[in-house]
Amino acid sequence: MMKKALLLAGLVLACTPTLVTAQESSNNSTVSAADLVLEHYSPRYVNANSLYKLALGMVGRNFYVEERGRSNPVSNLAILGDELIVYDTAANTARVLKALGQLDVEASSKSEAESYETKSLRPQHIGVGDAYLALTPFLAPLENGRVNVTLVAPQRLLVLRDTPERLAQMTSALNAIDVPEPQVQVTCMLLKVTKSSADTNVPEELAKELAVMLPDLRFESAGLAIVRTGIVPDRQVSVSTRTADNVRYELTFTPVAYDSESGSVSARSCRVDSIGPYGGETLLSTDTSFRGGAYTVLGASGAEPVLMVVRVDRAK
Repeated sequence: MMKKALLLAGLVLACTPTLVTAQESSNNSTVSAADLVLEHYSPRYVNANSLYKLALGMVGRNFYVEERGRSNPVSNLAILGDELIVYDTAANTARVLKALGQLDVEASSKSEAESYETKSLRPQHIGVGDAYLALTPFLAPLENGRVNVTLVAPQRLLVLRDTPERLAQMTSALNAIDVPEPQVQVTCMLLKVTKSSADTNVPEELAKELAVMLPDLRFESAGLAIVRTGIVPDRQVSVSTRTADNVRYELTFTPVAYDSESGSVSARSCRVDSIGPYGGETLLSTDTSFRGGAYTVLGASGAEPVLMVVRVDRAK
């Protein structure tokens, strides 16, 4: 304890200015070094810097220490880490410590009880980590040194503590992104050229469109795949179907945007690959848009064309 006191006393004295004039000394009290005591105060509710600023104008003072025939100016308050150092006469030190304790409690009561509120949020449609990242622009320390947003990962919970105004801003930001993913049904059809006059299992609406596009050809269904998926920008969607001759056709695309009114999906990196017993190849690669509730013919390949047709509908 003695070593700590000597170290703190040295710190306080080392931070003081050098010799002052006799006139300057006459305007301030002069205290003998033998009458000074050194104590420290550890704030419980607010950070040391905030308490120091508050106390300095109320109980802080400068005085001169008589030492070796000279007087050096000294402040009775200083900060060391997360503690306040009080260096003064015994009577003044006791008065300052009492004031620091009262200010500590009162500052905490004002900032915590009157200014801050606590709110717990559990995201419903996004990960709690994504929700925390969304609040990064709002992160700030409170008066007590704690942070205003706490992530409780095991319970998928965010604990917010801040002013009512900032709580409302953070809640609004989370509500804007914590929404269900748009759900759609993606139908992928493979069509092959046929010369048969029998039923081709091609929807009538699509057959009419094909008759306009390729009037000299007749198509029949060669494969079908249906998948329900959420549409999230930059998250790839993949669906595949296999023909009777064991060739797998795979459609992949990355949504860029979804129009909730029309149900249309803008997509980039839209690609169709065929994978057979002897290897695979990319049949087409493009950026496109799938109209909601309508058939989109991506393209045809081969001497006897194989068509990839996609339809996107709102999931029910």
